[in-house]
Amino acid sequence: MIFGLLREFDPYVTDWTVFKSQLENFFFANNISNDNFKRAIFLNTVNQESFKLLLTLCHPLKPEITPFSKILSLFDHQFADPLFLRRFEFFNARRDQEESLDKWIERVKSLARACAFDGLELDKYSKEVFLSGLNNSSFFQLFENIADATFEEFVEVVRKNIVMNDEGTEDCSRYYNQELCYNQFYAGLCPGPIYFSYGAMERFCVNPYHYQQ
Repeated sequence: MIFGLLREFDPYVTDWTVFKSQLENFFFANNISNDNFKRAIFLNTVNQESFKLLLTLCHPLKPEITPFSKILSLFDHQFADPLFLRRFEFFNARRDQEESLDKWIERVKSLARACAFDGLELDKYSKEVFLSGLNNSSFFQLFENIADATFEEFVEVVRKNIVMNDEGTEDCSRYYNQELCYNQFYAGLCPGPIYFSYGAMERFCVNPYHYQQ
């Protein structure tokens, strides 16, 4: 007979100190003293993000063969640092299915500000996390073309080019089909920033205010 219930450890919502205490009480109540059994039970209570973190922390060993006391020590160290928790949440942030583009942008900004990145890191990581929330590979192609743009510049280009495709998902194919910029300059003649389009030789204006409507 098993006494008690162990819930999933989710670093976004679960206090590690509290969870660890509950874990130890579960082992005591059920007379579990073998560290291999403890480790197996623990590894089945952590969610996917936590397990991925363990894979990194335990390297070159696998979590399944890392001593249980070592695993607890690793998590003690990681989750005792508030900045680590904020950065962990930031890098694992995912856009909700019903979340609008504007709300996703604001959430990325809010999470990034709490991470105490320096200027270059803030811009670089914000673009990467923001991009992960866009659901079409065409945005990755766009990112490759304007990888040197700032986060705000990249967001503005996405805002101006996002469309809904026939499958009902977001796309930025408009960016690749543009021939004439909004100021009536042909693609190769616009005085604004010009970039080679993905997989083609034509050059296109990427000034978000020049696009032909």
